[in-house]
Amino acid sequence: MMKLSLKVALSATLLMSAFGSAIYAADPYENPMNDTPGTAYTKSQGQIFGGYLWANDYDWYRFYTAKTATQSVHFAPNDNQSYQVLVFDNPNSGTGPIATLKVSNGAGVYHSLQFPAVAGKQYYVLVTSGGGLSGTPFYSLWIDNQ
Repeated sequence: MMKLSLKVALSATLLMSAFGSAIYAADPYENPMNDTPGTAYTKSQGQIFGGYLWANDYDWYRFYTAKTATQSVHFAPNDNQSYQVLVFDNPNSGTGPIATLKVSNGAGVYHSLQFPAVAGKQYYVLVTSGGGLSGTPFYSLWIDNQ
């Protein structure tokens, strides 16, 4: 599965190189924006999807777990900039994330974080920069319940 995932991430990188910022205009996650937990896009486990991230951008996604088990969130950037992936069970509670992943110098490779999940519960994933971003950063995200 890792080969397929890497292939998807690399394909997205090639598309972005070929079309540059024109692809950002077609980013389905920014029209309307998914910049808050209330506007988070609902995703399914096992689905690989991607998004673009600008400086000071916050991309929120939500998902429900299928079973009580270890949950994994896999993240692959197309470049070597700094990113953060945070998981919340209730982003409005003020208790902070239940899992955090920081990625730098990770172009084209999936990085993973795991946390215990409860069947039927909703979780939120936040993707943001770990600093200033340049260019048109694209990433792939994959949510998996083991």
